[in-house]
Amino acid sequence: QHLTGRCLSYGNTIPYHLWVDVLRNSAQIPADAPPEVADGLLRAWIARGCPDDCSDIYHALAGLLSLTATASRTAMDASPADSKLSKPALFKAFETLFSNLSASQPLAIICEDLQWADPSSIELLEQLTRLTEQIPLLLVCIFRPDAAQPIWQLVGRLSAAYQQHHLSLWLQPLSAAHSERLVANLLGS
Repeated sequence: QHLTGRCLSYGNTIPYHLWVDVLRNSAQIPADAPPEVADGLLRAWIARGCPDDCSDIYHALAGLLSLTATASRTAMDASPADSKLSKPALFKAFETLFSNLSASQPLAIICEDLQWADPSSIELLEQLTRLTEQIPLLLVCIFRPDAAQPIWQLVGRLSAAYQQHHLSLWLQPLSAAHSERLVANLLGS
């Protein structure tokens, strides 16, 4: 199975925007979904991936998605969600959920346009790389070759720390003819 998230060109100031996109895509939560609908979809997705007690995971991820306190209170909750988003709780929630998702089959997480990633998204990505030695997890990180972007610091650390598990593929820019063909195929003309 695979999960996908994309960074946005204006998102480098929005905390965890990559992981919000991963959650919304994975739980199939439309951007304009009312909090009650988003809450139900998030709960259902978490329950499928983590059949055991998942209230801590739910609280952390609901906090990340900014679901209202009213929408986030149901039988799954033992207590009201904490109003502050705790980084350790959030990181643990993602680690636990991804570990559970990978228990039945390998998991790939595809992170696109990381050149626009915010620092908190990069920090969580780095934390999740540690899981690759413990569970069947593949992290695919796609970004433009701009060494001024923060993602490059992470790439340097990861390539040194995970030499045996790290592979870099560098793609050359498309030629003008290939670019035209790509655009024509995308537009269907």
